[in-house]
Amino acid sequence: MKLELIPVVRYWDYNPKEILSVLERFREAGATTVAAFIPWSHLETDRHHLLQKFVKQAAASGFALRLGVTPELGIGYPNGGIPDELLRERQNLAQDRLGHPFYACVPPNIHPLVSLLAPAVFQRYGHFLLKLTQELTEVFNDGSAIDVQLVVTDSLFKHYRNAG
Repeated sequence: MKLELIPVVRYWDYNPKEILSVLERFREAGATTVAAFIPWSHLETDRHHLLQKFVKQAAASGFALRLGVTPELGIGYPNGGIPDELLRERQNLAQDRLGHPFYACVPPNIHPLVSLLAPAVFQRYGHFLLKLTQELTEVFNDGSAIDVQLVVTDSLFKHYRNAG
């Protein structure tokens, strides 16, 4: 059985010109796959198409990609990537049995969690997935074969279970 460690790239922290050197270091270390979480709020405001640039550069470097598409609390992005506006409205927040907002405490982020049942959250997340699909479709339009898997993590669900 072969075990491969997959490095996680915070692509939004880099100038696109720097990504190639980051990927080169991973290649030298023996990596064949790289992963990245896609912060929901970042994708909504990404005028520079950093995700597209990252995917293209990783594919051109011969890497397989694993892209996390659910809000991830430990990625070091403000609010785990959840848009600020959703966290301002009480009806969008997850609540404990006493009706108090439930907080995620994963340093450096401490913020309320959104309710997965709130209509505004559900609708907005649907728009995020549509935008993600559009961004990736533009990358794949040239007909190139790229090994990309979209990954759904359970980071939020673990926190909800603990709110019990």
